[in-house]
Amino acid sequence: MKLTILASPLADRDVLRRAERLADRFNLEPRIVTDPEDVPDSPTVALVATGGTEDTIEALLERSSAVLLLHWHSYNSLAAALEVGVSTLHVGRAEEAIRAFKRLVGTRILVVGGKCSWIRGPDPSDLPYLQTVEVDLEDVKSVDPDGSFEEKLRAHGIDPSELNRNFLDLAGKLHAVLSQYGANAITGDCFSLYEEFGAVPCLYFSALDVPYCCEGDPAALVTTLLTPARIRPFIGNVIELDRYGTRLAHCACPLELLRELEIVDHMETGAPHAVKGVLPTGECVLARYPYAVGASVVETRWRDDQCRVQARLLVEEEFEPRGNHHCVALGVGPELVKEIFEAVHLNPSPSSE
Repeated sequence: MKLTILASPLADRDVLRRAERLADRFNLEPRIVTDPEDVPDSPTVALVATGGTEDTIEALLERSSAVLLLHWHSYNSLAAALEVGVSTLHVGRAEEAIRAFKRLVGTRILVVGGKCSWIRGPDPSDLPYLQTVEVDLEDVKSVDPDGSFEEKLRAHGIDPSELNRNFLDLAGKLHAVLSQYGANAITGDCFSLYEEFGAVPCLYFSALDVPYCCEGDPAALVTTLLTPARIRPFIGNVIELDRYGTRLAHCACPLELLRELEIVDHMETGAPHAVKGVLPTGECVLARYPYAVGASVVETRWRDDQCRVQARLLVEEEFEPRGNHHCVALGVGPELVKEIFEAVHLNPSPSSE
C-alpha cells in the first residue's frame, strides 16, 4: 500500500525526505503528489505534508475510493486540512488506524448470495474499496462439505454429532467455499441460505476466527473491519431504546465472547443453529460506521421473542441508531475508534444514511 504525500510544488526537499522516512516507518510505499491531476483513485493512506495542498486534498477525496487522511504538526499541514473541512489523524497516533485501514481494503470477503433485501445500504460487492468474492447459492450447493470447521466447535465444547445434519451440511459447504476462494471474512444473505438448506449460518459464523457480519450489511462489515478490537465484536440489532441506553440482540455472536453458551434454534425461523449466551459486562464501544460511542454492557435479560444473545448497554452520550446492525467491541477505547472513523473517508458510504 502507498503513502500518498500531498505537498506544495514549492515544498523543500528536506520536508519530502522526512515524509518518505515516515512511509518506511509504516511499511508503506511513498508517492509524492504535488498536482491535483496526479492523485490516485485506489485506496491510499495520505499525509497532508504541507500547506498549499487544499485543491489536492479535495481531488484525492473525490477521486479515491478510500482514504485514511493524516497530518503532522509542521509545515501548515493541519491548516490545509482544516481549510478543506475534513478530519485527519496525527501521524503520532496513526499506527492502529493504518492497521485497521489495511484490514479494510486488504481483507478478502466471501459474499454468499448478496445481501438481504431489507438492508438499505449498497451491496458489499458494489463498494470499490472492499475485496469481495461473490458466490451464488448454486456454487455453495455444488461443493463437497469441508468438515474441518468442526474442530472449531469442539474447541468450544460443542459436540458436532449432536447437531442438526442440515446445519452441518450448510456449514461444511460454506467452509469449503471460504477455503476455495482464500477468503478471510464472510457475509451474505442468511435467509436465502435458510430457504435453500433448511438451516442458518449463525453458529458457523460464531465459531469462525475471521470477521463476519450477518445479512450482507456493508455498514456492519466495514465497522467490524475498521474497529481495532482484540476480540471480534458482537453485532446486534437495536431492540429497545431509552434515555440511558439500548438493548441489542442477535442470533450470532463470536463464541470467544460468550459465557453460559447454549446451542438453540434461530428466533425468526426456528431453524438450526443459533447461539445463546451471556456477554461479559464492562466497558465497550458501540459503533456503526461512521458513528461510535462509549458504552458499557450491564446485563443480559433473556426474552423468547427476541434474538438469542441479548445485552443491555448504558451509553455515554445521546445514541441515535442509524440502520440495523451495531457492533459491540470490547477491549478498545471509544476515542481511538472515533478517531479512526473520522479520519477514514469512504466513497461511497457503506450506509444508506
